[in-house]
Amino acid sequence: MSEAAGGGILRELLDGDPVVRAPMTPAHADCVVRIHQLVESRIGEDAVTQMHRPIVLDPRSETRPDIAVLARPEHRTAGSHALLLVIEVADSSHGLIYGRGRKAAYYARCGVADCWIVDLLGQQVLVHSSPASGGYREIRNLRRGATLSPSSLPNVNVTVDEVLGVAGPAPE
Repeated sequence: MSEAAGGGILRELLDGDPVVRAPMTPAHADCVVRIHQLVESRIGEDAVTQMHRPIVLDPRSETRPDIAVLARPEHRTAGSHALLLVIEVADSSHGLIYGRGRKAAYYARCGVADCWIVDLLGQQVLVHSSPASGGYREIRNLRRGATLSPSSLPNVNVTVDEVLGVAGPAPE
């Protein structure tokens, strides 16, 4: 899987099905960079972050979350999951439906502790936690003024305001 030549289209494989994501808008890209810098500056030595890198959790899938937070190998315990948090940014209704539906269900099925869907249109963050085979058991919609903290990294705190950036018109 790779990006299309010159088109910036992100390709993924989910449960054996190819998925093509639309090119990233400037609002989406700005948000991803902002979140990556925020999370990276606050996780300390317990984890590492990556942007748009392939994640292979099973032989039939290769996703590229906007941001992934992984435990450092020396901090993993037997049976623990290396992928602690995935963050997807959605700036369209299609992206939101895909992210909070099929993709979040996949991450839950694979045991990823937390999945955050940043909804730029709705100016909120959908926090998925407590993974199970059928999806996440807890989903909270957090708006400006709220604080986010991944369950596997409880000392890491990021506000919804920081994630969304300066309030302004919704992205196109």
